[in-house]
Order: sequence, then C-alpha cells, then structure tokens
Amino acid sequence: MGDALPGSPHGDVASATLTAPEATPVGLHLARLFHDETRSSTFGHVFVVVVLAIFLWGLAADETLLTGISLVTAAAAARYIVHRSARTLRDSADLLLRRTRVATLLPAAAWGAVSLMLAATLPDVLWSRYLLVMAGIVAAATATHVADRPSYHLFSLLILGPAAFGTILQGYGRNTFFDLLVILAFGAMMAWLNERAHQQLLGQLSTASRLEAATLASIREKEFLDRVLASIPDAMSLVDPSDSIARMNDEFQALVVPNSLHGSTPRLEDVS
Repeated sequence: MGDALPGSPHGDVASATLTAPEATPVGLHLARLFHDETRSSTFGHVFVVVVLAIFLWGLAADETLLTGISLVTAAAAARYIVHRSARTLRDSADLLLRRTRVATLLPAAAWGAVSLMLAATLPDVLWSRYLLVMAGIVAAATATHVADRPSYHLFSLLILGPAAFGTILQGYGRNTFFDLLVILAFGAMMAWLNERAHQQLLGQLSTASRLEAATLASIREKEFLDRVLASIPDAMSLVDPSDSIARMNDEFQALVVPNSLHGSTPRLEDVS
C-alpha cells in the first residue's frame, strides 16, 4: 500500500502513510479501567478507619486505635502517590497494571495489620461487628477490582486472612468455628462474583475491541481508496448501488460536477 502507483503524477499522495490508529488492545483497556475504578476508593479507607476508631474508642486500647489510624492513613497516602504516578503509564498495560496493583494492596496490608492488633483486645461481640466492616471493604473491592482478578484475590486475602487468624486468637469454641466458616464462605462467594463480573467485562471489551478494529480497518481502506483516486490523472468516480457518487477525484469534480453541487453527494442523473 505504501508504493507509488506506476505512472502516477501524484505518486507522493498515493504513497503517503495511512494515518488511522491501531485498535486499543483489550489488556490495555483492562489496565486503564482498573486504574480509573480504584482511584476514588483511596480516601474511603481513611474515612472507614476514622469512623471505626470513633466507634471503638474506649472499648479498645487507645494506642491500638491510634496505631491503626496511622497505618491505614499512611497506606492510603502512599496509595494516592503511587496511583497518581501511574497516570503517566497509560500507554503501557504491564507498567500501569503493576503500579496500580501496588497502590491498591497497600491499604489491604494495613487493614490486615489492624485486624491482628484488634483481635487481642476486642470482645467477641465487637469483633463480629469489626468483621462486618472488613466484609464491606472486600465486597466493595469486587466492583473496583473487577478489571484485574489477581489484585482482587490478593486484596481479599490480605484482609480476610488476618481476620480469620484474629478470629482464632479470640479463642476456640463454637462461635470461633462459625465465624471462620462464615469468613470462608463469604470469601468464596465474593471471589465467584468477581470472576463472573470479570468475564462479563472481558466479553464486552473484546466485542468493543473487534468493533474498533473493524472500524479502523474501514477507515484505512477508505483513506487508501481516496489516495488511489487522487493519483489517477483522468476523471474518475465511484458510484454506490443507489446511483449516488460515493467518491470522485478532483479531475472528475472539475470536469463533470456543476459548481452548484460541489460539497454535496450528487447522483449520476445530476451530472449526466
């Protein structure tokens, strides 16, 4: 397609490089979506840990609560910095994905540490309520991490793993066994929902990518056809099935098409 047409006085036009872009790969779509979806949840971690500390104030050691607030807040701040720096990598799927994964896992690790600290000080009733908060964070991640399954699995493991271990530290008994069973069932259900949502998203992006590729291929074909017409020194036009002139070169327009029809889509009967 890049070679000049033989004998063409417009060889430079015909040999010009086609400018239509390539279709965006599905992997890059997923990485960008993952980066965008997780951006808004950064400050949510700070809000949750502050509300939790207010609720538990006086019921758990003050030092433990202050340490927990500091850990989650520091992790959220680091997440914001790393996440923001990843914006410059939007054209590289691997780099953008790795940077975003690191950013999202920092608060999860902080929450895991908070769980281990609180497990030794909270009574059974308050610990069960704390587990509800952790369940809410994991449930929210099924939506914000739908574009990247590995990060979701690591995120939920970093939160639910320490929560399960903390439940064991509460002491052995019927309630402990029940809580562990609930944590396991909840984690499995959320993983299934995340997997299902990911497959649906993947199907949508694959369809959109194929449509984009077909559209861009059509654009490239039209550009090449326009250059072929422009390279022909004689008057030339292309007519569609409805007898409308779909394309014409400058020579055809100058010799055949009346001035009153310039800029429109004339029919054969209008120029005959």
